[in-house]
Amino acid sequence: MCVIIDMNTLPCIFNPENKDHNEFKSMLDWIDKGKGRIVYGGSDYLSELEKMTRCRRILNDYGRKRKTIKLDNDKVDQEQQKVKKKLEKIDPISDFNDTHIVAITIVSGCRLVCSKNSEHYPFIKDKRLYPSRFREISIYRGYADKNMFLSRSVKRLCKRCREEK
Repeated sequence: MCVIIDMNTLPCIFNPENKDHNEFKSMLDWIDKGKGRIVYGGSDYLSELEKMTRCRRILNDYGRKRKTIKLDNDKVDQEQQKVKKKLEKIDPISDFNDTHIVAITIVSGCRLVCSKNSEHYPFIKDKRLYPSRFREISIYRGYADKNMFLSRSVKRLCKRCREEK
């Protein structure tokens, strides 16, 4: 199963010195020792990642271990523009700046997002931003959600993972 990790959460997962690391350590364990894979892509995501040298190196290492799925930037960027247009109609004064997360979700088919940005949860889960019949998104918010990784809790793999099997 795949996960999309919001930029604000990468240091919490990968830096043991981070004050929130214990909340997200089970995500790290799932990726390291389990079947977890990180999905990412798009110009906005990569430009944010460029500023986070340590996290970028870690993602590159995971890529060599086949623990990441890098999406086509153009596809994510095009989908992000569609999401922004929908968002303008839904909430013109929104401060939601993670439309690239929704776009990555749509392009990949991945339905698990890891984020600690609780103000953005309603937008990430807003069905109006997604194509019709898109299945509901789950958000990993920290240690309390650790049971999401149990095999009986995993409902289906993301579209990308199914295509690679």
